[in-house]
Formats: sequence, structure tokens, C-alpha cells
Amino acid sequence: MTDDTRRPPAFAPAIPPTSAVGGRRHPIEVDLAGDFYEGAIVVRADGYVDLLGDLAPAGDLLAGLERDRDEDGRAVGDDAVDGDVDPEDVSVALRVRRWRFGRLKNWAPPSALAQVVRDDLDRLAGRLDAGARCLLVLEAYLDDPTPDRAAALVEAVRRVPEQVDDTLAGFDQELRAFAGRQSNEFDVDRLRTRLPQRAVLRARIDHEQAATAGDPALRNGHLVPVGYGGRRYASVTHAYWALSTRDVGIRAAVEAAATAPEAEALAHRAPRTQRWDQVRSALLTDLIRAKYAEHPALAEALLATGDRPLAAGGPAMGLLAHRAQLDGGRARADVLLELVRAELAFDASPVFR
Repeated sequence: MTDDTRRPPAFAPAIPPTSAVGGRRHPIEVDLAGDFYEGAIVVRADGYVDLLGDLAPAGDLLAGLERDRDEDGRAVGDDAVDGDVDPEDVSVALRVRRWRFGRLKNWAPPSALAQVVRDDLDRLAGRLDAGARCLLVLEAYLDDPTPDRAAALVEAVRRVPEQVDDTLAGFDQELRAFAGRQSNEFDVDRLRTRLPQRAVLRARIDHEQAATAGDPALRNGHLVPVGYGGRRYASVTHAYWALSTRDVGIRAAVEAAATAPEAEALAHRAPRTQRWDQVRSALLTDLIRAKYAEHPALAEALLATGDRPLAAGGPAMGLLAHRAQLDGGRARADVLLELVRAELAFDASPVFR
């Protein structure tokens, strides 16, 4: 079958269970409008979040957690809890007044839980989380401790969730004291001599950056024409998002987009093709296969990466855990690119003939 005659895979239903998707899990205690519950929050690898059994898209949950609240922690404008409506009909995110990870932890506001969720989404997507970004700013400050870099460091520290242990590679206490202006400056010389901690810091940043490194030509959004379903697309990302929507007008606009980010933005709120959540992984895999079948030189470049981790880059199409455990994950697009690389290696090997 030629690339131009490939057909999108058949659709099949429903949001998969968390156990099949993976993600990051935290035991949690939550004050929901005055009622206390213990359970878990799971930031799933497909872009959904399960908070105390209430499953919602991450964007919806974040919008609820980040709503303005009054001094009692109630969401401003959310009078359903105090009115005639059953509180159970109100989203869990809007009912959260405070929360904590374990009874030895301090209570935190809903906005802090939103920080944790955003960090988990970054990690699952192979992006630098707030802690890793802060460590990069810390390194820059230690190299040249100027007032501007100190201000940037304070801002970076404030973006790191306080409720997750050891997010700053052993520098947590000092960095938070610095950001809270409990100390005016670091003893830079002393910090520079803390080789074990510096080694941990450097190793963590190197690890995070390795997970996001990649040859631009191998990324899904790189402008390499792809034939699929009898049509031509500017990139894998263009094809993916064009096929994601049933709106003919939006599909045409996505196909004509000048860049992959523009294509994704145009399709962001478009109505999805039936059973999209189930078909999208198969579709993206098929599109990646089509790209490398059509461009042998790129297939050779992909094989030349050996077995190192890859960063496919977009589309931001939901995520898939790299391991079965809920506390680990890789971006789905990255895993699928590595799968296609393995298929190419298998096909090229005489051992399996």
C-alpha cells in the first residue's frame, strides 16, 4: 500500500481506565466545602485528571482550581454549594477549599494544587518541570549573582510547588528562604563548594534536557510533506490535527497553516472526530510511519539515533506512560516515534528474516 493510499484507522470507543493509561499519583486529603475526604489525585498520561474519583480534562480541573475564592475558600461566583443544588452536582475542583499530601503536611489552597498538576503534566510530556527550570536559573545565578538574576531566581522558586518533596535537588530550604526574603543573598562561594549537591543538580538538569533533546528534522512538526489518505500535508502535526476534527472549514485551515504550532492552535477547540480519544494513538503512529516510508534519508537519521530517548515534539495530543507504574511517564508522541524506530530497525535486520 503506498503512502498516498493509506487510510486512517477505524475508530473505537471510550476513555480508557487509569490503569491502562498511566500517570502520576499522589495520596491526598481534601476539604470539599467543609467535608473532608482522603483519596488520591492522579494526573493521567492522556491529559485527564482523576481527583477523588472525579475524572475531568486537565484544563477543566485547572480552571476550577484557579478560580478566585473568598476568605473561606469558596469559589467566587459558585453559589451552587450554598443554594438549592446538590453539592455533588458541582465539580470537585470548584468545591476544593484546601488540601494536603498527608497529615504531616500543611494545608494548601486550590491554586497550589493546580501548580502540582501543571508540574506533573510537564513531566509526563517530557518537558522541564518548574523545579528543573528553577535549577537552571539557580545555576545562572551562581555563575553570575547579579540583582536581575536574583530576581529571576525568586520568581522561579515561587513557581515550584512546595507540597512535593525534594523538587529542588537538596536546595529546597535555602531557595525558599531566599525567595521569601528571609535571607538577602546566598553564600555563593559556599554553595559552589557543595560538590555532591551540585552533582545532583547537574545530573537532574542533564537528565531532563536529554529527555527533550532531538534532531529537529525528526520532530513531528518539522515541515516535511506527508502523504496520507489520498491527501498531502505539510507535516505529521498538520495531518494529525486536520484529521482530528469533523469541521470541514477548520480542517482546511489547519492543512493550510504555515507552521505546526499554528495548525495545532487552529484545531485546539475544534469539534473532534468521533471516538477521537481512542483512535488518536493509532493515527499518530500511522502518520509517523508514513513520514519515514516516504523519506528514506530521514528513516536513516532516525535509525542512527540508536536507542537514546527521543523528543518527537507535538502534537500535544495526550500522553502515554512509558512504564506500567502510575508514577512514571513519557510523552505519547515520543514513545510512538521510538516505536516506529524499533519497527524500522526490525525490518532492516537480517536476524529476524
